[in-house]
Amino acid sequence: MNNKIGIVSMTLDKWEMKEICKYINQNGFEYEMINRDNTILKFENSGFETKKYHSVYGRVERPILQEGLMILKFLEMTGEKIYNNALAIQYGQNKAYTSVMLSAAGIPHPKTIFAFPNTDLDNELENLQFPVVMKPWIGGRGAGIVKAQNIEIARSYIEILKNGNQPIYIQEYVRQKQNEKLRDMRVFVVGGKPLGVFYREATEKGWKTNICNGGIGKVCELNSEIATIATKAMTAIHADIGGVDVIESEDGYNVLEVNVCPLFGGFYKVTGINPAEKIAELLCSK
Repeated sequence: MNNKIGIVSMTLDKWEMKEICKYINQNGFEYEMINRDNTILKFENSGFETKKYHSVYGRVERPILQEGLMILKFLEMTGEKIYNNALAIQYGQNKAYTSVMLSAAGIPHPKTIFAFPNTDLDNELENLQFPVVMKPWIGGRGAGIVKAQNIEIARSYIEILKNGNQPIYIQEYVRQKQNEKLRDMRVFVVGGKPLGVFYREATEKGWKTNICNGGIGKVCELNSEIATIATKAMTAIHADIGGVDVIESEDGYNVLEVNVCPLFGGFYKVTGINPAEKIAELLCSK
């Protein structure tokens, strides 16, 4: 039996990756990082190289997105068993793709407008209910996200995106239940099973809930409704390992995003559950 796990990633130096590698070893397996700097892909008329890993974990961060997608697709064609394959990474690392897949699956998701840089959006903007949330279509950890309180701010942000030849992604600002603090939930899902959930609460100084931006983690109960919507969201984008961001509005739960390369230090601190253990178990399973 091949006892090596391949990891397509930019680095193994982050705490999360060190934890995953530790638990891979505890399961009796070795690991090997596969990245653009140590990989040669060979294409021949006789077909592809033979399978060489027990399984492969696709944790492709945005700086190596195109290279990582190519490597994952190649490994898939060689017959490797991949968790978070090229399709999952493509859908999960692009907010517009995520919105398409969530909407197609009938999963509650904030109303979203997406357009390419040269599109005239004046009519759409006139019909929006402000504030709205404007995001880079590819990005994470809250970077570049703006809450536009009015149409003038929205137009200014669109100009910035157009000048950078970047697409425009606008999402309704979900109004939460009355008297609730600004918060959402991060549900961690591995192999189709929700491990747990915690609240991410914004501080008084801002509105973003990301833990890396100062958001505060708080205990939250994983009920069946949250578990179901998170699992469906993961299925919709074909992901095996990820964090699903859920928000509760007056009308019920909405999925904001699905993160296919999630950090989980905050999750571990609040819940006491280390996703690395379950990720390693999945990668080392038969």
